[in-house]
Amino acid sequence: MAGQKRKKMASGKPAKVPPQSPAPRIFEKVIWVDGRDGYAIDNGRLYKVTRHQQAGGEFIAASVLTEFTAKVVEEQEISYGEAGETARKVLIVKGQTSHGDFLPRVQVEVERFSDMSWVQKSWGAQAIIHAGSNKKAHAAAAILLFSEQEGYVRRTVYGQTGWIKSLSGKSGSQWGDLPPDDEAGGQLYKCHVVACLLFPPN
Repeated sequence: MAGQKRKKMASGKPAKVPPQSPAPRIFEKVIWVDGRDGYAIDNGRLYKVTRHQQAGGEFIAASVLTEFTAKVVEEQEISYGEAGETARKVLIVKGQTSHGDFLPRVQVEVERFSDMSWVQKSWGAQAIIHAGSNKKAHAAAAILLFSEQEGYVRRTVYGQTGWIKSLSGKSGSQWGDLPPDDEAGGQLYKCHVVACLLFPPN
């Protein structure tokens, strides 16, 4: 009988172990583009993140994009001419490497921003973008999304001396001289205006 009992116990099936899921990863900052995909900042790096559901809960897969973070601090609309026509738009961007080194402010043409070719040209080898399909495009999107979330200055910059016509309330307008911009050494002028003339009106 004892032998039969031992045989029965040996042939028994082991108890089932409930499936384990990785603990959700915690990032310093996360922004979700939709319910599944988004971007994150952690330890001075940018990541592309994706939510996955599995037995036992959710986990987040992360793919590192860069060895630095960057932020748009200002968007400038640079105008020239009597009509105040817009010649170009530029973004002022600053950054920091994953080692904590600060990356200086640089001026980037809006149409060049997304290709990320300005990164190494402006910041050198320390600003690393990892190799991989569409990682430059994802890095650019992440920088813009986090910058928009945190907010940045938008201003008009005039590239000539002269007179401006600015709105003064709901009715009428007034003329005034363009104030100098000390940061640009008196070469550029900053003012939110609707028109610009090189000479005062008669």
